[in-house]
Amino acid sequence: MVSQKDSLDPDNVRFFSGRSNPELAAKICDHLNVPLEKTHYSRFSNDNLFVQLGASVRGRIVYIVQSLT
Repeated sequence: MVSQKDSLDPDNVRFFSGRSNPELAAKICDHLNVPLEKTHYSRFSNDNLFVQLGASVRGRIVYIVQSLT
């Protein structure tokens, strides 16, 4: 558990979810009491993936929850 002393500053941290497990990302954010930021995905005609983050990450600590398989 995260104690009050160790809690994350929601203004200084950004959490994003990949497509593999958004439920896990939501549970992590609920546990840490930080928002899960929006992420938009689209595919190009050549099957490449375009990902747009829904919040600024400049100067922030960023976590992306995504499995590798």
